Amino acid sequence: MELDRRNVSQRKEMVRRFYKDMWDHADVGLIPEIFHPDFTFRGSLGPVLVGHSQFADYVRWVTDSLERYTSDILDLIEEGNRVSGKLRFH
Repeated sequence: MELDRRNVSQRKEMVRRFYKDMWDHADVGLIPEIFHPDFTFRGSLGPVLVGHSQFADYVRWVTDSLERYTSDILDLIEEGNRVSGKLRFH
């Protein structure tokens, strides 16, 4: 699904950037733009990470381990200040 970015809320755009810009391209330079410095992230592969550096290492580890890793955003739903997404990873 390619989102029409002209009609996407700021929250949905942030979720899109997280998956399509940061994860799909292993662009860890975007981490400070997306997260505050001491955020906590629980990775789907188990680790609990705190801060930009630990998360950047995790992104590199996952994307280096999975050749040509990418995701498809199938749907984004926004309610109040929350956004949920349906994605396909391959």
